[in-house]
Amino acid sequence: PKPASSRIHSIGISLQTPTKGVALGYQGVIMDAITRMLDPEHQLLVTYYYVYDDFPNMRDFIQHVDGVIVVGGVRSDVAEYSRQLGRPYVLIDPGLREIDEHGVMFLIDNVSAIESLVMHLVQLGHQKIGMITGDPLHVVVRERLEIFQTILQRLGLPQHPEWIANTIWSEQSGYEAAMQMLQLPDRPTAILAAN
Repeated sequence: PKPASSRIHSIGISLQTPTKGVALGYQGVIMDAITRMLDPEHQLLVTYYYVYDDFPNMRDFIQHVDGVIVVGGVRSDVAEYSRQLGRPYVLIDPGLREIDEHGVMFLIDNVSAIESLVMHLVQLGHQKIGMITGDPLHVVVRERLEIFQTILQRLGLPQHPEWIANTIWSEQSGYEAAMQMLQLPDRPTAILAAN
């Protein structure tokens, strides 16, 4: 439905990307879906790309939009800033699970996702499975790792601390973590990447 007023409403979207200005993978899918839902006569999409934990202008960004959609991210500053400025916000798979009356949150079913991935690897014959995760401050990272470890334990599969690597969600850090794991004398035969 179109807004009653003729005013153009600005919708801000905040994306954490390895390189500023590029939305890939599931972020690109989300951006595409949001773009298709916009009514160009009444809504303007404004994007704020940031790298990892780089939020220098986030408060200013939120101040200049009518509402904000945040995809991922470790810090909860967006929710705090939005509340202070009276702006509605939507969190998609956020780093922290805290919202207030201004916010809405959408979460990925990490249990089903990780279980499906592990079971796929086991069905392929893998018994020694490693995992590359992200920043442990991010609740999604902790959830996915805990689920992974619980499933391995349930299946009676080996677990080794050196088969778990924390990264900064970048392609380069993931590559480096995988290479370190593959250099181990007792290495995993498969690696599950949490992102």
